[in-house]
Amino acid sequence: MTVEISVGPPVLAISQGRTFLVTDLDGEIPAESVKRLADVGKWIKTSAASIHGATAGPFKKLFWGRATTGHDGTLYLHVFVWPNGGDLDVPLANPTASVQPLYPSAEQPGISRKPDSLAITNLPPTSPDPLDPVLALKLAGPPQPIVTTIKQKDDGALSLLAIDADVHATNAKLEKKGDHPYNIGYWTNTKDTVSWDTTITHPGKFTVTLEYSLGSPPPGSDIQLEFGPNTKPLPIHLDPTKDFLDFKTLPAGEITLPPGPVTITLRPTKKTGVAVMDLRQITLKPNQ
Repeated sequence: MTVEISVGPPVLAISQGRTFLVTDLDGEIPAESVKRLADVGKWIKTSAASIHGATAGPFKKLFWGRATTGHDGTLYLHVFVWPNGGDLDVPLANPTASVQPLYPSAEQPGISRKPDSLAITNLPPTSPDPLDPVLALKLAGPPQPIVTTIKQKDDGALSLLAIDADVHATNAKLEKKGDHPYNIGYWTNTKDTVSWDTTITHPGKFTVTLEYSLGSPPPGSDIQLEFGPNTKPLPIHLDPTKDFLDFKTLPAGEITLPPGPVTITLRPTKKTGVAVMDLRQITLKPNQ
């Protein structure tokens, strides 16, 4: 297992319990990276157990980061997307756990049980570590991960949230802007895509809406939604909004879907500004 911590150039790579420093091509460490390297050294002093001798965590996917498993069974939660005043939901069915922050903290986090997660509460309002804040989670028994799937509601509506997306990207990633909902941001590469695996249990014709922002010049961006090889893609044009904090809901068209599993993919086809868009969610609402 390899963990890379970006410090500008260079990059600190930790692999199989050993630490490597990757410098510029001329072999020198840029001056602006010296402080960052000092920060990495502090991080290693407090969080080394989360990587040295650790293995992969039990989760297939965590929208907020990664998890590793220590040699004693401790789960180490690497929180790259901080909840910014909310709870950190860990998809575990275990009834109880204890948690300890590996970053300096004046307050002790708590644990509460939710229907589909263990929630870590009483967290700092902003990320306490610019590199990688880590929480050590100890369970009474083996971890019981909850596999969550995207399901239609009783009325047939389907919500595709940014936090549930699989991001296939070099640049695009999940981000949190203050206390607003999560969105896919930094979408500067038109080759980056996002997708959602779901199963259609209430088939029929759906009206598609998309919540996005686009602080770029006219004429905006073009994307398409793909619903597998047997359904024609739905092309969508995105007009610019006031800025990337100005989200709007766009009626994007209609699509007819048969029953069964389907991977819904959002693929950019054109952008005229710095980014394709910032995306919060896509909603499919059945036509009555």
